Amino acid sequence: MNSDGIRASELLASLARRGSFSDALLGQSSDMLDGANHEDLANALVISDHLTSLQHRQRVVEALHHTAVDLTSLTDVNQVLQAIVSRSRELIMADVAYITLMERDIGGTRVRASVGTTSSSFEALTLKPDEGLGGLVVRTGAPVVTSNYSADQQFTHVPLNDEAVASERLRSMVGVPLRVGSDILGALFVANRGLQPFNETDIALISSLAAHAAVAVSNAKLYEDSRLATEQLDLAHMTIRQHAEELEKDFSELVSLSEAILRPEPLAVVVGRAAEAIGGDLALVLKSGAVLARHVRVNDGGGLARLLERVPAQTSVIAATAVFRGSDLGLGDAKSAARGFVSCLLARGEVLGYAYAWLPEGDIDESLRAVRRIFITLSFAMMGEQFERQYQERSLAQFFDYLSTSDRVHGPDVAMVARGFGITMQDYSHVCSWTGREIPGTIAKQIVSALTNAGIKASMHDGDVAALVPRDFSPHDVHNLAAAVDGEVLMACGIGSLDTQSWDEGLRQAKACAQALLALGRTGEAADRVELGLFGVLAANLGGSSVDAIMDRELADVQRHDAEHGSLLLDTIEGWFEDNYSSTKTAKRLHIHVNTLYRRLARIEKLLGAGWDRGDRALELRVALRLRRLSARAVGRAGS
Repeated sequence: MNSDGIRASELLASLARRGSFSDALLGQSSDMLDGANHEDLANALVISDHLTSLQHRQRVVEALHHTAVDLTSLTDVNQVLQAIVSRSRELIMADVAYITLMERDIGGTRVRASVGTTSSSFEALTLKPDEGLGGLVVRTGAPVVTSNYSADQQFTHVPLNDEAVASERLRSMVGVPLRVGSDILGALFVANRGLQPFNETDIALISSLAAHAAVAVSNAKLYEDSRLATEQLDLAHMTIRQHAEELEKDFSELVSLSEAILRPEPLAVVVGRAAEAIGGDLALVLKSGAVLARHVRVNDGGGLARLLERVPAQTSVIAATAVFRGSDLGLGDAKSAARGFVSCLLARGEVLGYAYAWLPEGDIDESLRAVRRIFITLSFAMMGEQFERQYQERSLAQFFDYLSTSDRVHGPDVAMVARGFGITMQDYSHVCSWTGREIPGTIAKQIVSALTNAGIKASMHDGDVAALVPRDFSPHDVHNLAAAVDGEVLMACGIGSLDTQSWDEGLRQAKACAQALLALGRTGEAADRVELGLFGVLAANLGGSSVDAIMDRELADVQRHDAEHGSLLLDTIEGWFEDNYSSTKTAKRLHIHVNTLYRRLARIEKLLGAGWDRGDRALELRVALRLRRLSARAVGRAGS
């Protein structure tokens, strides 16, 4: 190369100063270029292309960085979407850019933002997962590119969407998914109206933009959801404040009622004060239909009772307050101002019970407003009552668990533990335990509720119902309260004394007696150890099937003979044992002649075999007869 020719190193220096190879060449004279070494020029051209590529990448990285910064500063979803499409069109230098997002109500995607479009129909574009280029992108989760949209058969064409694309005269197009983790939020598209194809660099760039866009859209949605939740919470707080202000303004007389709830006072006292506040009668009813508390004035006239009768709780599952005229209930004429009000009481979406109000006079609107506010207050009172009941039931169940443990303690220690559970031992004389083979959970809960309503501490324990009987109650009266709920007679009640033995022994005794009654088939009854005796304890240990097997094995032949011939051989056996084998006493007991007795004994020996009234055989018969006397069979026969 001559000294006048341009060397590659000099050309590169010029390139670095001017910023591009073409600019550097333009700055050289034709003579110098003619004298340049062709190999040097080729090398300079390669290096120039590489530098140009690096500069382009630098611009792309800077653009992506600025895009990310811009997107993170936006919190409105629509602003984020518009910024994404604008930056995409700018970086790719495309004619059109638009973005679609998944929407559950249409089961597909909808155009949410676009730039460069001219047709309004394009803004309303929707795509199902199996429709169009956009549906293919969402369905596959991969970029899709086409150089001629209308002629491309790699996706399903939909006339309506094709018309929208044609209205924009779009030809080449690329779409990439908006992905966050495994979720596809939508798709980002850029398109040209000519046949300028998109290359791998364009696809990589638009994919990078889509990655930033997906995160930005997800964050914007989270922000929007948070903002809406905050607004709803503010609205709820404002509504609560308004209600509180109205309550304070219009019902200052309810201060004493609120104090009664917070003390707390018995629910009957709260209902009484609420009734006085509205100048009418009130009743609180459980979901089961049982009246929990009521307050009736002297001049009631039967309005509240008629309301409870005509509108049972099970048919009034309504959040709003239902209004009944007196004439609807058969009280007064159509002009009467008397009104009945019924509403379910709710707390955290759960129906606690029902409130009934009867107002004999007053403006309907004012009465309704007053009743509604009282019902709200009663909801809190009933919720507090429910929490108190649940706490007492849990405490009592834990106390029963303590009594049932093998390492139990006695004496003062038990009394101290009982006080810790809110139980004063001196106040209770007995413990009752109800059990059954297959007890519906609702029946057991209703029994606990009925006993609690009557002021008796009751709870579930080991699948049974257990209750402490106050001294002013009879155990059998307590059982009658439970039996009124157990209409199908599924449960037997065992009674244990707390005065003559330790409490843990009383609880075990009650459970054993309940099992004995169950084994003897005497569901629906109540008994203690004295009433059942030794054989009752034996029945509890054996179980119902074993008791039946003993009676059948020992007595079946005699029972069958009595049933077929109308004889009284079983009574004869019982009398023979009771009178210690005295023929005179037994004949007198049975009101028969001695010769008749001998004939019966001979028939019994033929059925049971010789020696039936001696030794172990006699003992087995005595046990079977005693179990029969205690069992439901004997009870049923005696009753008939």
